[in-house]
Formats: sequence, structure tokens, C-alpha cells
Amino acid sequence: MKREQEATSLREKIDAMVQSNELMLLKSLEIKKELAEKKAKEKQEKWQMLKEEERKASVSENKSMSLLLTEENKIMSMNRNDMEDLTKTWHDMARREILKRRMVASAGPCSSSGDVFSAPYGANVDDFDARVGTSDGGGFGGADELQYGLHGAE
Repeated sequence: MKREQEATSLREKIDAMVQSNELMLLKSLEIKKELAEKKAKEKQEKWQMLKEEERKASVSENKSMSLLLTEENKIMSMNRNDMEDLTKTWHDMARREILKRRMVASAGPCSSSGDVFSAPYGANVDDFDARVGTSDGGGFGGADELQYGLHGAE
């Protein structure tokens, strides 16, 4: 009987140790799982932060592009009739640069997506030279410039 009690006591101690070992293993797995979840959460937060920064940069770029386009459109729609010769020369140069930039942009990878620079007329910037205007002298260029042109002054 004494040996049976000792054996039973020994089995109970072994069972307790096995249960303790299982508990420690479960706690270790829980801790590993919590760490993995924490790392995943931190990674997700970092990704979200990078996406937000990218979005802000895109918004800023769009705002800058909008301001640039507004200024360029002002230049493109200026009436040349009341300009002095020096101002006309500057205006013509500015228009050419704008048109060149828009032609290059429309030929780039964004051209098929209907970007804001797409130019529906001609593929050559020279199609839009300083002599563009109307025969009555209004708009860009006008009758005087059509007659005398600025190509000789370039």
C-alpha cells in the first residue's frame, strides 16, 4: 500500500510537471502570437503612414500643377494687342515653352489617360508658333504678326 501511495504520488507529481510544462508552452506560444500581431500591426501602421504621406505628396503635386496650369493658361490667353514689342517677345517665348512642355508631357506615358497636357492639334510644336492668330488682329499673334512673323527674329 505504501508503494502504491508513493507511485500514485509520483504519478501526480509527473502529471503536475507535464501540466506545468504544457502551461509554459501555451504561454510561450501566446507571447509569440502577441509579438507577431504587434509586429503586423506596426507594419500595417507604417504602411498606412507611408500611404498617407504619398497621398499628401500627390495632393501637393496636384495643387502645384493646378497653379502652374492656371498661370500657363493666363499666359496662353493673354491679348497681345496692347503689348509692347518686348512684352510680345516675352509672351511668344513663354507660349512656345508652355507648348513644348505640353507636347512633351502629352507624348509621355500619361498620354493615353487623358492627362491635362494633351494637345489635340498637331504633333509638332511649330504648329503652335508665335504667328498663331486671327486675320483681324485679335487673339494670339494677329494680322501684323501673320504678315511679318517672328521667325526671322529668333
